[in-house]
Amino acid sequence: AGTSLFAAAYGLYKKEPAYEKSYLLGFGTYIILAVIWTLQNQGVLPSNWWTANGIIIGEIIQNAVVSYVVLVRMNSFLVDVASSGEAKQYEEKLSSLVRVLSHDLSNYLTVIIFNSRHLARQGITPNEVGARLETISRAANKQAEIIDSIRQLRELEANKTSLNLVPVDLDELFRNLRDIFARIFNDKELKLVTPKLDNETLCVLADQHSLLNHVFSNILSNAAKFSPKGGEIQVCANASGKIVIIEIKDSGIGIPENIKSKIFNSIAITPRTGTNGEKGTGYGLTIAKSYVDAFGGKISVNSKCKDDFPNDHGTTFIIELKRASLRG
Repeated sequence: AGTSLFAAAYGLYKKEPAYEKSYLLGFGTYIILAVIWTLQNQGVLPSNWWTANGIIIGEIIQNAVVSYVVLVRMNSFLVDVASSGEAKQYEEKLSSLVRVLSHDLSNYLTVIIFNSRHLARQGITPNEVGARLETISRAANKQAEIIDSIRQLRELEANKTSLNLVPVDLDELFRNLRDIFARIFNDKELKLVTPKLDNETLCVLADQHSLLNHVFSNILSNAAKFSPKGGEIQVCANASGKIVIIEIKDSGIGIPENIKSKIFNSIAITPRTGTNGEKGTGYGLTIAKSYVDAFGGKISVNSKCKDDFPNDHGTTFIIELKRASLRG
């Protein structure tokens, strides 16, 4: 709901009434169905399938409208650029982005439509209703993740993201990472090994929130996703002059060569399924690199694929950031 309101306001600001009306349509539908759901809960309206699931149906419709408008706007942007003098430089890149977005969003939209049609069948059991609504909710959330990822990438590329570059204490950051990933690592019986920096304060110049939530979280999520049950992920950090080198190493299945060259590319998105069937948007590592670049750092990857190295496989991400001091 918040996304639709923000987008509608942005449409008014940019004088794009058609887009603004579409976003308001999605938001308005969500509000109406949410009110119906609330009245049903209070006994004002009779309880049936539509009133009992009104708020979920509203979320589905709202996400579908937003997804559709995003695709239309991307296509419109592509046409505008193609008609300008910069067409040769940008047309291929934008065409690829539209194809990626169309593919990713339409996949999840198909899941929503398919399961919504099954919900309308006569004689569907309550258990099946719950299962299909959960599937629809997951698909809608994935659509929202993709849209948010594209928004972040566009803002970073346009230098519109506000970053507060300050000294970040890595010891504190590693403690926060252990807390954030405790449940994920426990569920997969993974061991996270982080360096002990008790005897020294090692700091890097970065935006603390982005470094934790968009850089390290994306890379650790990727490491956990492709590690086997009971595996180990190691993090180490060392200063080298004015640079701090951080390595995140796993013993997972590795990255095939044809994918490794594309993992930081916002156009050639290559999502893969994890060792436990985990799915992602495919944008996490691209976002991580964009933030590292914004910090003035570097990120690279070394990997040995399990198919090629059955006894010695895994992936190591190397992040280089400027060293900083808490004393300024």
